[in-house]
Amino acid sequence: MKTLQSRLLFIALLVVGGVLSLLPRPVVERSLDPDSGRVVVDTVRRVPIALGLDLRGGSHLALEVDQSLGPVEDCADAIVRAERVIRGRMSEMGTTEPVVQRAGECRLIVELPGEGDLERARSIVQRTAFLELGLVDSSDRTDALREVLDGVIGERGMPVRGQMPGEYRVPETLVDTVTALLDGSLARRAVPRGHEVRWGTEATAIGGRAWRSFYLVENEALVTGEQLLNAVSTRDPVDAQPRVQFELTRSSGRAFGEATGRNVGEYLAIMLDGRVQGRPAVIQERIGSTGSIDLPGRTMREAGDLALVLRAGALPVPLQVVADGTVGPSLGSDSIAAGVRTSLLAVALVVLLMVGVYRFAGVLAVGALAMYLLGSVSGLALFGFTLTLPGIAGFALAIGMAVDANVLIFERIREELRAGRRPRLAVDTGFRHAMSAIVDSNITTALTAAILHLVGTEAVKGFALMLLIGLAASMFAAIFVTRTLFMLWFRKRGAAPTPVFRSVPGLNDPSFDLLRWQRWVLRASAVLVIGGALLLGARGPNYGIDFTGGTLLQVRTENVTTTAGIRSALEGTPLRDAEIQSFGSDRDYLVRTRIADAETGTGAGSGTEAVREHARAAFDAAFGVEAWELVRGEGIGPQVGEELQTKAALAVAGSFAATLAWLAVRFEGRFGVAAVAATAHDILATLAFISLLDLEVSLVTVAGVLTVIGYSLNDTIVIFDRVRENLRGSSGRDLRRVLADSINQTLPRTVLTTATTLVAALLLATLAGPVVRPLGMVMSFGIVVGTLSSIFVASPVLLWLSER
Repeated sequence: MKTLQSRLLFIALLVVGGVLSLLPRPVVERSLDPDSGRVVVDTVRRVPIALGLDLRGGSHLALEVDQSLGPVEDCADAIVRAERVIRGRMSEMGTTEPVVQRAGECRLIVELPGEGDLERARSIVQRTAFLELGLVDSSDRTDALREVLDGVIGERGMPVRGQMPGEYRVPETLVDTVTALLDGSLARRAVPRGHEVRWGTEATAIGGRAWRSFYLVENEALVTGEQLLNAVSTRDPVDAQPRVQFELTRSSGRAFGEATGRNVGEYLAIMLDGRVQGRPAVIQERIGSTGSIDLPGRTMREAGDLALVLRAGALPVPLQVVADGTVGPSLGSDSIAAGVRTSLLAVALVVLLMVGVYRFAGVLAVGALAMYLLGSVSGLALFGFTLTLPGIAGFALAIGMAVDANVLIFERIREELRAGRRPRLAVDTGFRHAMSAIVDSNITTALTAAILHLVGTEAVKGFALMLLIGLAASMFAAIFVTRTLFMLWFRKRGAAPTPVFRSVPGLNDPSFDLLRWQRWVLRASAVLVIGGALLLGARGPNYGIDFTGGTLLQVRTENVTTTAGIRSALEGTPLRDAEIQSFGSDRDYLVRTRIADAETGTGAGSGTEAVREHARAAFDAAFGVEAWELVRGEGIGPQVGEELQTKAALAVAGSFAATLAWLAVRFEGRFGVAAVAATAHDILATLAFISLLDLEVSLVTVAGVLTVIGYSLNDTIVIFDRVRENLRGSSGRDLRRVLADSINQTLPRTVLTTATTLVAALLLATLAGPVVRPLGMVMSFGIVVGTLSSIFVASPVLLWLSER
């Protein structure tokens, strides 16, 4: 890629590929007609970017413990265990940020983003998926059972004995009759001790009739799905039929091998949810830790769904769907529209700022930024990642880093021009010198994102994925695209000595002694952090409904309304920060809300009846007493429970460890400790800010805090990279002087990057609507405190460590 032609061709191919990946494609969507109750199937053309539940909506399922097969003693405990299994299945599906909430004691609410196929969603969520491998009875001890069956079926002239020991066949039309008979006391006495009856899954056509088989299987299974290590869908190499290949754990595989070795010549039944899958096969030899379930006549998608529910584990109790339908975005269409308008305005202002400061070079940066935007959205489409609100936060951070990389390069080029180098040589040298800071800042941020994705919650993973995509796109845009545009410009302009661009006004050659203000800044920061901590300790965190739970209301209005209309009706009530979704039509809405205590700021999510009363009063006043109805109202648990909160804390701790390790390798251990100290300070200061303003701790504010982590690291690494460079070229210099010079040398970049990212954050904080506004507020504060901490926290800590 050293020639201009090869670079331009490569960029053109990427642009064409990116555009093609974003062309609308036909998509089959299923929705529930609320009037007829029928599933409506439509084919629409849609841009292939998957949007999360908060931006687009998806499928809504209400599940209850099915007690028709027998009473469940501890329904609450069963639903807690079922919640874990359902979350695992959603993870195996690749579903990003699903909603899985407990509603009452015996109900679960499950919402799957963008999943229009309600039947598939029902199948995956509802399936018990309990796997067993057991031996079929091969003795002749079943005469009593045959006599019982002959007494009911034999008189009709129909044989009941199958082709293998322990197998019986009955006409499909008599399956219910025989099932009832086998449940009776007479048949139970006729079944050999230690055995039970298990039906096959499908009927078989014999002689023009449909027959169903049942088998006598030992009560004690050789292996169950609890000993499963993995399960994958594949095709039979002989007949290409779908099958599920499973693998047992090492200890279970060893025990299973010993059991099958002792029973060579017997028949082995593979059972799923109590049904025998296919005909039992003869054990030819000792079987190890692997096996397969054949699925003739099924699709590979069905095989894949079975594999994923096996991997996720069996449900502890059967569940039944009591309500389902499609829901709109959880943020509400009004909040999304405001967020989109604000984001477009922010991008426009960033473009004007770059062009206004760097003139023609700013135009080149805007061209590279356009390539970054295309690369980010096409990456989402190509890899099938889901875009969510936390993902947009990661996207915003990556935009700031894309601009930051160009600013680093431009400031380096400006320094080379001031040193008297020709423009072409200045550009080459500037790119080379800026590369170290760009690589280090991007790698530390990428390590943080990778750790967050590895052990974080679903919301954290959405942020991390979008940040990783954005980092890759911004690196390519800044290093490759911007360099190519410079090469093209030099090709066209020749060797004219015109300066390439200007810098930030007033900061051409700064010489401020900013470190002398460190004590004042640290004291102010200490007051903020300590004050926020005391306030937090006195009244506790103001957790939002994501963390506390609350009440779910299904509201149906007589006339058409909007999410903005529902939100407006609730204004002025104690029901705070309601999450509003359309539910299948523009007359049905789901409202998740809670009552907040004005004194403590803590949620009173358990007051379901009180929420209902406030909602009734609000909607009576807004729509009229007879113009709406409350279809259902029930208490719901938190989306983010203690387990997920622990995962989020581990993710942050892991990102710190990764940063410390990388900086210790690239710089020295003291640099890593100083960077982590500054980032920890920024997190504490941001949490104090959230506490002082009494902002709700929700998934939205969590996204803002994650953005602060990424921004703070990036800003600190840029200064430390210049410190390392200056130390390398001047042995024996006073470290404080080196720090002061390095801060001044990177100050134009710091000011411009802070300005571009702060513009976007302030617009979100002021214009984006009540749902997204907290994200903008947290990001705005975090950007400011992250910039200050790089100078007044990280640098003093580095100096303190070096002196000792």
